[in-house]
Amino acid sequence: MSGTLPGRNPEESPIPLLMCQSKLSWFDRDAVPVGTGWGIDSANTRSIPAKQANLAAIDVHQLTLRWSFAFPDAIDVRSQPTIVGDALFVGSQAGIVYAMDARSGCVYWTFQAAAEIRGAVVYRKTLSETVSKSLDSPTIFFGDVFANVYAINAETGILLWSTRVDDHPAARIAGTPLLTKDRIYVPLGSWGEEIAAASENYACCTFRGSIVALDRTAGNVVWKRYTIPTPAVEQYKTSAGNPHFVHRVQAFGAVLHTMKSVVLFISLPVIIFQIRAMLTVMLSSRSMQCRAK
Repeated sequence: MSGTLPGRNPEESPIPLLMCQSKLSWFDRDAVPVGTGWGIDSANTRSIPAKQANLAAIDVHQLTLRWSFAFPDAIDVRSQPTIVGDALFVGSQAGIVYAMDARSGCVYWTFQAAAEIRGAVVYRKTLSETVSKSLDSPTIFFGDVFANVYAINAETGILLWSTRVDDHPAARIAGTPLLTKDRIYVPLGSWGEEIAAASENYACCTFRGSIVALDRTAGNVVWKRYTIPTPAVEQYKTSAGNPHFVHRVQAFGAVLHTMKSVVLFISLPVIIFQIRAMLTVMLSSRSMQCRAK
């Protein structure tokens, strides 16, 4: 697969990816992942032990650039790389997951998702704890900003299953999924209905935010818990006759859990549109007063 670098004329030939020449036994199934997401581990310590990194703090100043990679058709990257042995997995703004050689930066395979991938790729040695070993495979899991969750064979890049976990037009997955035993927990936020609310033709704001639990083997939704238990309440109608609702609570960040029990902790920023609008008016008025003086 190839792509076009930002700023290039799309009519010009795209720059091909540097593909790895040998793919025989490239993936070490016994390797332990260095970490997942910005928190690195389940305790969110944001730290990689020196023994695992094979790097002491005193040696950091001696590091030099070994290789770099320009993401095709992208102007930013929000997906945190996941390293498993000599393999590196990372998502992109173009919705492409890259399986790369961590030593050289060459690409073993790519997978095209439906949309941008903002969270980290989560790796597990097996698709499931219960599936037959003859049918099992090392697997990566991730979500995209169209609210799709994927399971991909980490060795081949073949799709094992995909599930859309919310039908709301503004639903997106920006956080990193959490895996515990045979469950995947996915945080759901939205694209920002307060922006769409500027249009009188948009029926804002109905998104409720949620956490979805999926079966790790087949991707079936096991349960879904909204961060706002009840549907949004209509406040008034716009000049176009469309209803306008109140506020939302969303699950933006990663999902955490305790080691002894499955208790989920999520980040729930509250956005109240009326208050935001009022503050905007107040700030604008203050700015006008300052300019008048």
